Amino acid sequence: RREYNFYYAAQLTGTDVGWTNFPHPDAQKFIDYADALNSEDVFSREFYGRAYGAIAQLNLIIQEAEKEDIEWDSPEDRTKVLAEARFFRAYQHNKMASLYGDAVIVEEYYTAPKFDFVRSSKLEVLNSVKEDLIFAAANLPCEVASLPSGRLSCWAAKHLLSEVYIGLGEYDLAAN
Repeated sequence: RREYNFYYAAQLTGTDVGWTNFPHPDAQKFIDYADALNSEDVFSREFYGRAYGAIAQLNLIIQEAEKEDIEWDSPEDRTKVLAEARFFRAYQHNKMASLYGDAVIVEEYYTAPKFDFVRSSKLEVLNSVKEDLIFAAANLPCEVASLPSGRLSCWAAKHLLSEVYIGLGEYDLAAN
């Protein structure tokens, strides 16, 4: 439990979103952004690994759901699975762009180690995120009252999409 509190505190500390008096000495670097916050930092490495681990799993879901030989109860079920997976992939890529600026865009599942990833510009990452969120917003249900508790709706996708539009300077789209 303490580990998750640390991750939560580290994401908010040093931003205008929150502050912590978290006693863990590793949290201090998130308050003053000293030279200790870099790719060698345990938290940064773990956070990065968790995000790209999630992206890998989401890419596997997308890859498998797009196969033609899978039987679905309805075409809507397939589309909903794809919309949810693309929302969460967009969420993770957006988080990487927000934290690191330029980041790696990973849109396929790899079955063998790959060592030649290249970072894309923050603009490219946000445009990739935008495409996933446009799909998610168009294909997730908007009737919140009929959804089971905790399920994604189009409104979650539209909310994140508006933030991405702001990041891209597309203010008119963000306002709609």
